[in-house]
Amino acid sequence: MKGHLAVKLEYGDYIPEPIGEDEYSGKFNLRVPRSLHRQLVERVAAESVSLNQYCLYKLSR
Repeated sequence: MKGHLAVKLEYGDYIPEPIGEDEYSGKFNLRVPRSLHRQLVERVAAESVSLNQYCLYKLSR
């Protein structure tokens, strides 16, 4: 990483500032087709978990 940054500085390339953890809310909206929404709701009902828990599990895999 030091070498990469050294080259960036040598050529005057932009180096973005690190983004802090407080920059993220942990929330985002996602629109899905009605058919997918129905499938997800049916799946979570069968598994007795919330839609949020199920989607979080699937996204983290």
